[in-house]
Amino acid sequence: MTYYDAAKKVLEQSDVPMKVDEIWEKAIELGYDKIIAETLNGKMSKTPIASLGAKIYTDIKFNPDTTIFVKVGRGKFFIKK
Repeated sequence: MTYYDAAKKVLEQSDVPMKVDEIWEKAIELGYDKIIAETLNGKMSKTPIASLGAKIYTDIKFNPDTTIFVKVGRGKFFIKK
């Protein structure tokens, strides 16, 4: 699992837009942080919230037509429906 996958799964389960730190907190609750660490062979980022946010922001910026994420409001994200 990647940071992108974790963000996608968390937001798909959410009924409301979330900030990056809220997405990460929910990912931890669901155990996704451990799965990400396994995928990265234990070399997870020292700043996972920043890494997660970077994946979302760059996907929106560089893939505006195909991204699954949408920015709604100040620093909040949701899944395109």
